Amino acid sequence: RVDRRQRQMCIRDSHWTARDLDGKEVPFSEFQGHPVFLNIWATWCPPCRAELPSINDLAARSELKEVVFLCVSVDDTRETVRQFVASTPLVPRVLWIDPTTELPPEFQTDGIPATFILDRSGSIVVSEVGAANWNAPEVASLLSTLIKRPANAQATGDSSATSK
Repeated sequence: RVDRRQRQMCIRDSHWTARDLDGKEVPFSEFQGHPVFLNIWATWCPPCRAELPSINDLAARSELKEVVFLCVSVDDTRETVRQFVASTPLVPRVLWIDPTTELPPEFQTDGIPATFILDRSGSIVVSEVGAANWNAPEVASLLSTLIKRPANAQATGDSSATSK
């Protein structure tokens, strides 16, 4: 469960930048005003790879097209991620952070995969470490609710929104 007193974050306040697979900088603030599904993963992580199909299926849902789906790799090299994505196409936008870049404190966890769902205001409403079935009806319902909710509405998050 998310402790909002400790884990509040607004995208507009984040100066965090990742890179796309061509090396172009992508500021996290680019996603301000949108619900965001953020997955931290790596190609060498079996649980990460195991949950990617459910993330793909969720991201492909037409009713969730307003949600920004991001899979941010923590692999050592961008080329490793590029090769993986070439053989395993992903629907979500794939970004990479190099080993010298730290994740923002709000996204640092004891393990990966780690998934965060943020509302339009940038507040974390779901935080889960470990593989999950992200294409579950509860997750799609939560994301649909976040699409309809204005950016200034108070979110009620529950990290138990997934089925393991």
